[in-house]
Amino acid sequence: MNFDSKSSVSNKIRLLFVIGPKDVLPSDLLIKKLNEITVELKESSKVYVLGGYPKARSAPPDLPSPFELRMIRMKAFSRNPITMIMYLVFCIFEGIKLVKEEDIHVIMCYGGHVHLGLVAYIISRLTRRKCIVRVSADFLIPLYFLLKDSGSFFFENNLFLNVVSLIYRRLETFLFKHFDWIITQGPMDFIKVKKVTSKIIFIPLWVDLERFRPLDEEFVKRFKESLTDNDEVKILLFVGRLHPEKGVRTLLEAFRAVVESYGRSKVLLILVGMGIANYMEEYKETAIRMEVADRTRFIGYVPHDELTKYYNIADLYILPSLREEWSNTIMEAMACKVPVIATKVGGNPYLVVEGKTGFLVPPKNPRRLAEEIMFVLDNTSLAKKMSENAILEIKEYSKDKIGKLHKSVILNVIKTEFK
Repeated sequence: MNFDSKSSVSNKIRLLFVIGPKDVLPSDLLIKKLNEITVELKESSKVYVLGGYPKARSAPPDLPSPFELRMIRMKAFSRNPITMIMYLVFCIFEGIKLVKEEDIHVIMCYGGHVHLGLVAYIISRLTRRKCIVRVSADFLIPLYFLLKDSGSFFFENNLFLNVVSLIYRRLETFLFKHFDWIITQGPMDFIKVKKVTSKIIFIPLWVDLERFRPLDEEFVKRFKESLTDNDEVKILLFVGRLHPEKGVRTLLEAFRAVVESYGRSKVLLILVGMGIANYMEEYKETAIRMEVADRTRFIGYVPHDELTKYYNIADLYILPSLREEWSNTIMEAMACKVPVIATKVGGNPYLVVEGKTGFLVPPKNPRRLAEEIMFVLDNTSLAKKMSENAILEIKEYSKDKIGKLHKSVILNVIKTEFK
């Protein structure tokens, strides 16, 4: 079979991605995640995306070539375990139908390796296809929040949650042993999964160095002026989900200490990202209680294409996560010549070189985080040197280099399919 032909879909690699019920929106984030794996396959592939979209909404977004969206339409997608189970069952039936109709070669998922991975695995086995799964995060922590936020007394029982945890880990181990290939985007996940199977490779995320780069100084100045009336203010930036796992409360506690010591008018904290459930409102109230609300900006969701300008106005990027396998935002900040302070967890020490491109701090330690923030702000020459080092270090993670690794894995799995 010739997979390099551009003249016909039948001569292209055909992939099916199973995604979560709400992963269709925002569409730019969906495209970004798909591109992380398929960037080097675009000219020779057709990528079908099986996702969910509420019936109450207008038409789902159109995706650019080579992606094609196939929808599971349900009345609503609530934070309810029963709704999630229904969605996964529908995905299995629709996925089997789609594989047969389009002669899919490989079924994949880029996240949710247990629940979405189980769906991909079942589809692959019932259609005699191959299955590749990328392990990008441990879903057990979000699962706890999903069950607790469901409002059911039954799901708030700790004994029940412990049983769920045990079942989750057993299922996870089973899937690790039976997936045809596993890609991890983080080194810690690689070490964990490697103990279970040898069919695994560590491929870090890549950063688009054409998009994330230092911008024109005059443009950056005007954008900064639109957010603050003080040209001399030092801007601290956080980009990510407003969620306890991201350590947002620790960041706010550290920022209070910075404001008290460094000067209220001299610093501004900008948080870019949406809250899950009611966390955004909770953190806004926390900022008020800590008396830093006037020095804090909750920007909300920003399209991925527009994040570059926020990185460019930042004097320091901060990521105080409790867990972080491999951070897109650290790479994006470094590509924009911004020094980084991050927690010493997961893949962060692989990206942040202590004293060279930034600093690493223990998680849940606002005092230490505040000390490092003020140290960098007080040492402008060091900060400048770190920013210069950052942009040099991050070139190792270009999309061409990382994309070719993904392409190699997919092609090798397909070759075994047709032996």
